[in-house]
Amino acid sequence: MFEKYSLPILMFLSCCLLFLSPHSVSANDTVSYTSDVGLSFSEKMPPKPHSQKQSNMNNNSSQVGKTKKAAWNEAEGKSQSNHSMLPTTLPKTGDQSSFSWILAGFLIVVVWIVFSGNKRLRRTFLCLFGCFVLLSSFLAFEKDATAAITKSKVDLFYLPPDEIATAPKHPYDPNKDIHFTDGNKATEIKGPLSLDFVPNIQFHAQKGSWEEERYYAPLIQVQRSDEKGLEQVPNFVQVTDDRGSLSGWTLVLRQNGQFRNGAHELEGTEIKLSKLHMVSGESKRPPIAFQEITLDPDGKESSLVIQAKKGTGAGTWLGLFGKDNQEAQTAISVTVPGEVTKEQGKYQTSLTWELHDSPI
Repeated sequence: MFEKYSLPILMFLSCCLLFLSPHSVSANDTVSYTSDVGLSFSEKMPPKPHSQKQSNMNNNSSQVGKTKKAAWNEAEGKSQSNHSMLPTTLPKTGDQSSFSWILAGFLIVVVWIVFSGNKRLRRTFLCLFGCFVLLSSFLAFEKDATAAITKSKVDLFYLPPDEIATAPKHPYDPNKDIHFTDGNKATEIKGPLSLDFVPNIQFHAQKGSWEEERYYAPLIQVQRSDEKGLEQVPNFVQVTDDRGSLSGWTLVLRQNGQFRNGAHELEGTEIKLSKLHMVSGESKRPPIAFQEITLDPDGKESSLVIQAKKGTGAGTWLGLFGKDNQEAQTAISVTVPGEVTKEQGKYQTSLTWELHDSPI
């Protein structure tokens, strides 16, 4: 009876010991750890420095230095904190506890064979022991092969560019800054998507008439690039898109009410902008310029001025109302009905330019 069931019992115990013993890796194997390596860039390369930008950079050099130093210290602090979370020594491979299970099983089998005195059982034990050795070697080889394959991840982060206001550019030479002499000035709106300049439109003084009249906005007066006298350039708007996403943008315009002089209003007066021409000193894919724009004096409707669809409008773009001075002289106008009373004095209104970060 005992000899009849000894072989199945021995095989069952051997299998239990084989599967219960944890798999181990030899102490000479290399254990790899997955690590994230981050390299931070700015999302896009900053625009080429110009005179006004360089002046701003010089004035703020100390502040930029402190900011960079703080960012470096913060990055160092994060690096040190990450390293402090790592173990001081690599984990030891080849857990010795697995061998205790194997040794215990081996001793049980030896004791069983010694007290049984059965030659057939001894032959069976030797056969099973050989199979066990071969199977253990196979599992160890498979484990080693698996442990040799490791993966790591590399991340690349883009940070927003330095938010520096882009100086207005010259309409006929967009690579050069412009200097106004007639009261116009830069908006000082900082990027990466910014509305750099919009014109103040001041029509010349006119004589009142009972006839319908159309008046044209004067051109912008600037300092010549050689600083020898003054020159005139078309009215223009300027937008800079340094986001690097090429997601597009839209510039819209709204008139904030009708012309008013105190309580008196010039009913039926219309402002029109036309002949919009896009230029840039660095980009090749221009946005869409709307050629005929009539503003709603009540301000209920906004008018599209420039629309940069996806993939266009990157960099600095100037929208000139008139491609040259001759065309620009009639590009912006106001039409006043003849039947409306024109009181002596100054009539005023305002325009709101809105830059949206996506095409509408």
